[in-house]
Amino acid sequence: MYQRLRNIKARLKRLNRECYSEIHEKVKQAKVELAKAQSEVMERPASSFFQAEQRCMVQLLELQRVEESFLKQKSRQQWLNGRDSNSRFFHSVVKTRQSKNTIKQLVTDLGEVLEDIKEIVREALQFYKNLLGTQNMQLKRVTVETLRQLLKLHLGDVSGDMSSLVTVGEIKKVVMSMKKGKAPEPDGYPAEFFQEHWDLIGAEFTKLFKISLQLAP
Repeated sequence: MYQRLRNIKARLKRLNRECYSEIHEKVKQAKVELAKAQSEVMERPASSFFQAEQRCMVQLLELQRVEESFLKQKSRQQWLNGRDSNSRFFHSVVKTRQSKNTIKQLVTDLGEVLEDIKEIVREALQFYKNLLGTQNMQLKRVTVETLRQLLKLHLGDVSGDMSSLVTVGEIKKVVMSMKKGKAPEPDGYPAEFFQEHWDLIGAEFTKLFKISLQLAP
């Protein structure tokens, strides 16, 4: 399954690069083409121009759907439902997240305020270089007795349920309950991929999951 997912990822990347790269520019271009087609319909109301307008409309709606999906993942906003379409809102959220994740000022141990990005980077690197390898005298040592007490902990009546085998239905239920529209996991696949294609990959996914439980210490 791992190798199959790797092969699919390469093809998906190629598809994304060929069809959906620079999605914002493609949406703008699709709007221009639709406006042009609508203008031609107004001037010459023939069936061929109506069909051209319809094709432009379908293409624009598809690109807008892709753009909104991209912005939802990047902004990590989950509360809008499938009927809402507000790219301007998501653009705003993305910019806000980028602004929040940017360090604009840094105060040194001496109280000096740094605003230049190069000075901030240099100070941050120096701080962690000094931090690594030093001993924190405020931390308490873990004694052998403390470890023994931890080993005595048990789950009581829950331990039986924890050791029981996980069923296929339980695994599927967890996968299907995963939130949609979230950013992809480290493997590059969002939850929708496994949910939409469960009939094809569900058996292998379940088998792999059970093997991982057996190998767990």
